[in-house]
Amino acid sequence: PGLLAVPLGVLEVTPPQVRVVHVAPFASTISMTQVNLAVDGQVLPGALKYLESTDYIPLPAAGSYLFEVLAGGATAISDSVVVEAGVPLTIAAIGDNANQPLEYLVLTDDLTAPESGNGKVRIAHAAPFAANIDDTKVDICTQDGNLVAGLAGVPYGAETGFLTLPINTYDLKVTAAAVTPCSGDTIIDIPAFELQDG
Repeated sequence: PGLLAVPLGVLEVTPPQVRVVHVAPFASTISMTQVNLAVDGQVLPGALKYLESTDYIPLPAAGSYLFEVLAGGATAISDSVVVEAGVPLTIAAIGDNANQPLEYLVLTDDLTAPESGNGKVRIAHAAPFAANIDDTKVDICTQDGNLVAGLAGVPYGAETGFLTLPINTYDLKVTAAAVTPCSGDTIIDIPAFELQDG
């Protein structure tokens, strides 16, 4: 009495899910960056171009899966990724095959909602503009030159995890790393974006 017996086969476990983001500028035009994706040898429908991403792809079970990026019929990136039940991942295809190799940056996605009045944003440095990692270091700044969340000297391949910030409109820029943060030349002027509640 008072106990509920649940057969083990009935317990629900959230299946692993993965999305793929294409941020590998390996060609001179956007159309030439088109790729297909394969998971364990099975080519997925549709194609991706630079700056596009898939929806979350549900996988049948936790384990190791071979993810391949196929460009022009050839395999551009091939690597196994371990996934866990209930842990959503983003696999970012990064590199330009000139300064930096084509590879995956695997990111864990925290999809829990922040406290009311806040939003979440993640910053990942996937711009392979130099061969030497030290030469890729940047500062993440506001337009008026203030450092964001201590993000000075961020190298290629680094990511912040999810930052919880108050809802607001944010206007940021990426500058070359300098002794005095945010005093270097602007490398990327990020369009202003609204961080929404939740």
